[in-house]
Amino acid sequence: MKKIVVAPIVLAGMVLGTGQAVFAEEQAPTGYETINNAEGDQYDPATGVEIPVKGTLGKLDNTDPEENIPEGDDRWLKVTIPTSVAFNTNPEKENKEIMAYNYTVKNLSGRPINVNLSKFSGSEEAAITKLSLTPKTGDAIDVVTNGVVKENVNQLLGKLEANVGAYEFTYKGTVDPEKLTGESTKVSYNMNLKFEVLDKNGESVTK
Repeated sequence: MKKIVVAPIVLAGMVLGTGQAVFAEEQAPTGYETINNAEGDQYDPATGVEIPVKGTLGKLDNTDPEENIPEGDDRWLKVTIPTSVAFNTNPEKENKEIMAYNYTVKNLSGRPINVNLSKFSGSEEAAITKLSLTPKTGDAIDVVTNGVVKENVNQLLGKLEANVGAYEFTYKGTVDPEKLTGESTKVSYNMNLKFEVLDKNGESVTK
């Protein structure tokens, strides 16, 4: 069954004045073929039709591309994500610029996976003129502009290839120190990621 799995990530920041699941229809593990015996050459009544039957007993290995899991099934999903993300202002830039560590989402699955930023929610802080999720490659996504949070983002971050795909990102932005109400102001956000398991060819599985 095709599902899109949602993973909320807590995003905590400090602006310094000093220094589960969406349900879908079951997908067949293989395709179908039509036996057209109109001319009597596609079906032998003596032997009938032979269909291979495969099964897995016990734990499934979703890192194995040949595992017996239907295409698009969310059981393919195996990713590592940061449990939280943090940022602060850069004292070397007079605390006018936001800096953060580099973070990575890794695909350990035997199938490609789409990673989407579905929602960004949390504090409204007038001092933040811009906060952007910034990937290692590709365009930045502005999630806070002049203190206003862009909640419903719904933007594809990238397609992670099976077993080896990774999405690397950080947070950057700018701050207006004159709008800070104290020496230290803490803000808190949540970024929600959605994962879509693709088929072995990297295509979306139709419901």
